[in-house]
Amino acid sequence: MTVIPYSTTPSARATAPSILDRLLISAGTALADWGVRRATRHAVPDFGDQTAAFEARRETAARILPMLPR
Repeated sequence: MTVIPYSTTPSARATAPSILDRLLISAGTALADWGVRRATRHAVPDFGDQTAAFEARRETAARILPMLPR
């Protein structure tokens, strides 16, 4: 990116990032953080709903099976 110096010496301004540079850096960092959070959220599956449904079916079966005729 071309930096237009405010002072007469270009080397004094060339080392400091502009407002646009800082904005792009912060936006890129936020986007990278969001990507990492999104990737790690799906890395570990959550079987909580399936476990609860299985427990409910097992309790129902334990209640009904003794009542069935043999």
